[in-house]
Amino acid sequence: MLDRYTEDARKVIFLARYEASRLNSPALEPAHLWLGLLRQAPKLVRQNAPGITADAQYQQLPPHDPDAERVSLTVEIPLSPSAAAALTAAATHADHYNQPFITPHFLILGLLASAQTTENQPPHPE
Repeated sequence: MLDRYTEDARKVIFLARYEASRLNSPALEPAHLWLGLLRQAPKLVRQNAPGITADAQYQQLPPHDPDAERVSLTVEIPLSPSAAAALTAAATHADHYNQPFITPHFLILGLLASAQTTENQPPHPE
């Protein structure tokens, strides 16, 4: 899965997995990816997504039990559908620009594109 990712982009995903593990999240969410980006490439985030902050991303996640045992980093944490869509969009952006590798910049573009797609979808009927 990570063959096309640069070392910096892989670090973003590792840091996102770390945040998901630390917060006992059942799946890796876009907010975890933003947190990884904020740790690995804060200047890039400020330049390309100035409204993204760590506090706002933590608020996007469900509350966690601080007393619960942390999920091991060796356990595979699945991608949520929205995180998978963001990574797919990142690859699509890299392809569009004829780039063989996915960099943190493409991760930002993928997350922004995925968020816009989600916002523009009609609500699911209950």
